Amino acid sequence: MNAPAYAAPPAAEIIDAQVHYTRRGWPGRTATVRAVDGVSLSIMPARTLGLVGESGSGKSTAARVLLRLLEPTSGRVLLNGHDVTAVHGRELRALRRQTQMVFQDPYSSFDPLASLADSLSEALRGRAERGAERLAAAAELMAQVGLSPSLLSRHPRELSGGQLQRAAIARALAAAPSLVALDEPVSSLDVSTQAQIVSLLHSLQAQTGLAYLFISHDLSVVRRLSHDVAVLYLGRVVESGPVSAVYERPRHPYTAALLSAVPIPDPARQRSRPRIVLQGDIPSPSNPPSGCRFRTRCPWAMPVCAQTDPPATTTEDGVTTYCHLHSDGPRLAGESVLTLGDRPDTTA
Repeated sequence: MNAPAYAAPPAAEIIDAQVHYTRRGWPGRTATVRAVDGVSLSIMPARTLGLVGESGSGKSTAARVLLRLLEPTSGRVLLNGHDVTAVHGRELRALRRQTQMVFQDPYSSFDPLASLADSLSEALRGRAERGAERLAAAAELMAQVGLSPSLLSRHPRELSGGQLQRAAIARALAAAPSLVALDEPVSSLDVSTQAQIVSLLHSLQAQTGLAYLFISHDLSVVRRLSHDVAVLYLGRVVESGPVSAVYERPRHPYTAALLSAVPIPDPARQRSRPRIVLQGDIPSPSNPPSGCRFRTRCPWAMPVCAQTDPPATTTEDGVTTYCHLHSDGPRLAGESVLTLGDRPDTTA
């Protein structure tokens, strides 16, 4: 009799995480900033979760919670099934080796006085004890990301932005992690270099089975790299699911607005496509709107949106959205919000 097959646990999970800060005002007043307010995310091995949203939506904070760089006010963080919010000291250090981060600006993430050999050797301490072994392992990592090992003797200022970002990816791989968080890793690079880095990340994932958390403002890059996507607004997930389903049939007005701003490389289609224009700025996380947090900017807002949080609606294609349009008002019941047609705040 064959042993039963068990599905592998997610590489990383955030379960109902909250990150609240207390901000002191004047005179003697305080305010609670809800940077992340009840976020749940799950990333499976060998898959990429894209995290999108405007500045201030909580993307980077959620990533830092996942890597335990920030302590959540409440909630849990699991890495390969292990709760990292419940461990400390040596056990936490061991679990932290399973996660690494690649930042937006590679020049600010390297020691400018250290050579690449020194930076990578430091990251390899847990895998190779001797200096010669570390140097050989560093050379292998450089080759793995498409760089010549001869660059190991150089300092960060001697490399281009694309080369240094490849070196940052090599340094992240040094600890043999199961999850790499990528915080706007290609936004500072030119278009051709962006394509090369995205291709490299695809290749590395296929070779190693890495899970990625990919944070970006560029929704076109997110679609090229990600298997799944989660849309954040003011510290909460408003829509999540397989990237193709979310992009082709957005169920939440905020998702539809973000996607309508992505250029289409076809002038005729671009001119004829309706554009959803959001009014105003994102509210302060210290004083979020009641009910649905997006209601103050939503072209389809209804009275119920100010009264209660929207319930979750999950569709057959795996998309979960939080919007009263699916349970009240037009009762979309999982259909794309684009089926509502033109509204006063929609322009062609």
